[in-house]
Amino acid sequence: MQLIPENQLDRSLAIDNPLPGPTNSDIACVLLNYVRQTKNNIILNEFMKTTAKTATLVRQVSENPLYLHDLFDQHPLANKMFQQTQKDLSGYKDINYNRTSPLDVDMDQLERNKPYDLIYTLLPFKLEQAPNTTETVISKTLELWDWASSDGTIILGPDYNKTNVRRMVDLFCKQHKYQMETYLDTNYLNPEKGPDPFMFAFQVKK
Repeated sequence: MQLIPENQLDRSLAIDNPLPGPTNSDIACVLLNYVRQTKNNIILNEFMKTTAKTATLVRQVSENPLYLHDLFDQHPLANKMFQQTQKDLSGYKDINYNRTSPLDVDMDQLERNKPYDLIYTLLPFKLEQAPNTTETVISKTLELWDWASSDGTIILGPDYNKTNVRRMVDLFCKQHKYQMETYLDTNYLNPEKGPDPFMFAFQVKK
């Protein structure tokens, strides 16, 4: 796996589908460019937002096993989404559901499913019930996926334009000396304000 500069992205992968979910065509473009590089397993961790949308987009370019990690039946809202996601993905092969939160992880199962070429994660930039713990949860989530990674694994996500996400991702990459790329400048109409990218990707080095 290699990091991809934004100017080298294949824009034909900016695709969408009508299913509900947080992934739009711009996010899909970045994500699917990385998915296309994969040869092994892929993790999709859309914290409390897991639907079939992202998984079906990934299936447009890869048949590699997908491991969906979320709260699922640990939370009433997540359980409802879990049931609909299972229904929407019933016709697809190699979709695996894992009940995961930063405080409740089946580490043995995560280890057994290695190696992962790509880990796509929605870091929780806002926690209504525990706002003071948001950065801790972001940090623990990054640590979890770093632990699950192999040498060369790409960890990718949106919401890099949120202050707490950017701060914790930047700090994590600085501490580990990981190389990073950013994508989708949200200030493109106001260049005088400087770039404000929406997505990040960094490569794990073991």
